[in-house]
Amino acid sequence: MPFAACAALAVLPWRACVPLMKKDMTVAVLLQPRPMAAARPWQKRQDAALLPNEMMEPHVAREQLLLLTAAMAREGGTPPQRVLPSPPASYRQWEHYPKGDAIDPVSKARWFYHAHPPQQRDPGEHGHFHIFLPLSAFEGVEALAAPQKEKAAKVVHVAALSFGTDGLPSNWCATNQWVTEEYLFPAEPIIARLDQLDLDQAGEDRGIADVGRWLTLAITMSRFEITQLLRARDHALTQCDGPRDRKAEVLARQGFAL
Repeated sequence: MPFAACAALAVLPWRACVPLMKKDMTVAVLLQPRPMAAARPWQKRQDAALLPNEMMEPHVAREQLLLLTAAMAREGGTPPQRVLPSPPASYRQWEHYPKGDAIDPVSKARWFYHAHPPQQRDPGEHGHFHIFLPLSAFEGVEALAAPQKEKAAKVVHVAALSFGTDGLPSNWCATNQWVTEEYLFPAEPIIARLDQLDLDQAGEDRGIADVGRWLTLAITMSRFEITQLLRARDHALTQCDGPRDRKAEVLARQGFAL
């Protein structure tokens, strides 16, 4: 089922915003077809059919993602809309939303949403979610590269999920190490820890845990694609000047579709 069809289940098409503006200028907020209800955390244990992520098959995650997407659409909000300031407020390029990132108190995995200046975005892109595992999950595994930024977060980048100006998710991408100043690990140790990537409570203290749940389900559903993505990233690293090559930003992409 196309992603837009899921929103149609709620008889409420998702719509999005005008293109982002110039660098360092305020960016237009996603337009809403109607006032959005206050965000309510997604209670994954509310439905007895829901399983722990490590036991969930991709097709089950897809079914749950469709249900959650429809529920969010009924309330009038896409995942980015849940995170961004409500009109008439606006948000700015490069800033992390939410501020300080959304961190799961149990798994310590995290996510944030942000947007680049227009000249640094793909055509039609609005912004993207960056998703990370904690460095502590890789104890005993040697990193390929460490951050050069002072006081960098102790995180390992898994993937980014882009959203278009139409409000729909479009593709997964894997970036070079310098982009997120992460601790860079080979693909296989990350793939082995995808079941630990639980974001269900990330943002719960800000009323946006449903976004974390949405991302958890998207990752679980896309396990095969993310596996291929990370392996392609590793191959691309051998074809460039390494983790600090500023000419190599996005190393691999995989499509996303329900």
